[in-house]
Amino acid sequence: DPHLKVRKIASHFAPPPVNNLRKREQVREILGFSSKDFVVGKFGYMTANKRLDVILRAIKEVKRDFRIKLLVVGKLMPGCDSTKLIYDLGLDDDVLVTGFVDRRTFWEYLRVPDVCVALRYPSAGETSAIVIKMMGNGCPVIISDYQAFSEFPGDCCRKVAPGEKEIESLSAQIVELAENPSEREEIGKRARKYIERNHDIRDSARKYIEFAVEILSGKEN
Repeated sequence: DPHLKVRKIASHFAPPPVNNLRKREQVREILGFSSKDFVVGKFGYMTANKRLDVILRAIKEVKRDFRIKLLVVGKLMPGCDSTKLIYDLGLDDDVLVTGFVDRRTFWEYLRVPDVCVALRYPSAGETSAIVIKMMGNGCPVIISDYQAFSEFPGDCCRKVAPGEKEIESLSAQIVELAENPSEREEIGKRARKYIERNHDIRDSARKYIEFAVEILSGKEN
């Protein structure tokens, strides 16, 4: 209906209660990671379109040259048979799958990785709340260059295109970021600033209220 009112309101980011969280080094130690481990993080509900199989194969490739570990935080959903793939790829000692965790633990674990990965293909065009949390937390993140993900500026994240070279591209991005800690830090800083500027929860709430008032009052803006 061409007469329907439509507004684009960004998905919000609400910062975690930092003062109540354990220190990053302490959590890494509890999870069994050493200071020499380069930790890649994967968060959220693990459905087939989240490409965990691609991430695991990329970890297998990068493992040849780096002391790399994968932290998988979230529930494994039907159709995501990654437990068997971890075994088949010989990654039993390199992948930690925590399953579903509570909110506080989630935020503590989100501070652990050196890099996070959030791939999605296919997609219905939905916004990824997980990516917003990662970026808002200042973590350098590698995402799919696809649909809604493509809207994030390239200077505050890294992107890989779905397709035949997805594993190769992801592996190369992980290696480059592993070799350049200063670049990781800069990407993380830019990511946090972008989310603070464009996804502030107070701004989102205000826009919802303004749009509701507009609809109820019948005014045109």
